[in-house]
Amino acid sequence: MSEIQTIAQLQKRFGVPGALRFTEGRGGLTRAEISSPHGAAQVYLQGAHVTEYQPAGEGGGRGEGGGEPVLFVSDKSRFEPGGPIRGGVPVCLPWFAEQHTDAKAPKHGFVRVLPWEVKDASRQADGSVRLELGFVFAPGNEIWTRYAPYWPWPFSATMTVTVSQALSMALAVRNDGREAFEITEALHTYLKISDIRNVGLRGLAGGAFLDKTKGFAATRQEEQVLRFTGQTDRIYPDSAASCVVEDPGLRRRIVIAKRGSASTVVWNPWAERAGKLEDLGATQWPGMLCVETANAGPNAVRVEAGQTHVLEATIHAERM
Repeated sequence: MSEIQTIAQLQKRFGVPGALRFTEGRGGLTRAEISSPHGAAQVYLQGAHVTEYQPAGEGGGRGEGGGEPVLFVSDKSRFEPGGPIRGGVPVCLPWFAEQHTDAKAPKHGFVRVLPWEVKDASRQADGSVRLELGFVFAPGNEIWTRYAPYWPWPFSATMTVTVSQALSMALAVRNDGREAFEITEALHTYLKISDIRNVGLRGLAGGAFLDKTKGFAATRQEEQVLRFTGQTDRIYPDSAASCVVEDPGLRRRIVIAKRGSASTVVWNPWAERAGKLEDLGATQWPGMLCVETANAGPNAVRVEAGQTHVLEATIHAERM
């Protein structure tokens, strides 16, 4: 990878007055702070990780003068170099969950714990703000030496974050090698909700899913609205539909639309499992729900040499 970009260098080259600035975030990590007439967001360069998104006005929820935050971040999350952030939108790549060929491989791949470079930043005519980050994995750079034993194929990735009337995230993965490879991936979105026991999730009715809590048993969702009564960890393969979280407690719906995604992952750890996660703890789980835009399980994506695959999620909030 190229030399680390300092905050001063980033601000001089990519800062947009009144719209985008670079600051030192939690744990000393560099972040981009985005502000537009449509809303605000924060993106950490480590992992190209969106940690905050707050729509402007009534669409985001009940707060006056600004919407309710849409993303959940654990107050126990460790913001530290080389470590994952619990919440927001982690980027899982080049594999999702465990890599089955090597138990020592890091869960959810390695790009989420490594620094990305700023490639471009701009404010559009409608006031929306766009930030593009890049990541290169190739022989000769330091991360290749560390991770090539788990993933011996060169690739480059870009993450484009746009804050307009919705939050849009586009993850593009290019195969820079001479042979095809297969990736699994996810935009592992943690949504902020009032209480998991009182929300419903639409968009998956009739779909088959793999239930991780039951050894990946294949099951079918018969109910129109998914309600939550215990630990939930499901992969819905061959699912390209949008999902809608209905949250009467915050009096809003969160709509998650997607492209280039054949899987949806739904997760909440519930009390016992959450208590075993040091960066989450036993008390915060009711306020979060993961609805993940993914290509996981049987929906691995084959990327031919020289080709690019794009995974995109668009999230917006609206009043109920």
